Amino acid sequence: MLQKYRGIESILVADDEPLVLSLARMILRNHGYQVLLAKDGKEALDLHQQSGHVDLLLTDVIMPMMTGPELAHALKQEVSDLRCVFMSGYDREQIQTQGVEGLGCDFLRKPFTPHALLKIVRETLDADKEPDPN
Repeated sequence: MLQKYRGIESILVADDEPLVLSLARMILRNHGYQVLLAKDGKEALDLHQQSGHVDLLLTDVIMPMMTGPELAHALKQEVSDLRCVFMSGYDREQIQTQGVEGLGCDFLRKPFTPHALLKIVRETLDADKEPDPN
């Protein structure tokens, strides 16, 4: 069932919780994605500069040093078509004050299942693409 959510794209994961980083890396790599991990927004910006290409940003909303929305805004200045997904233990209504609106990012509630993570990543990457005729 999870096979339909496989991919080869590059995903930058930013979260200040080591367990979330480890879990996301394991799930995404096991399904073919290239994964870069950052413990905060500053490290994520540095990794993006070093890698040269990221297809999707998967970031916690509330982090030290730089919030997820601040990170998404900074990266979208460099890569206007960058796809992004915000993660949070709070629901969407509770994080409205964090600047999540207007950035065109999807939302994943923590804790998440492998299925939920893979599904939103694939759907976000495929948004606005032509459907596969097969």
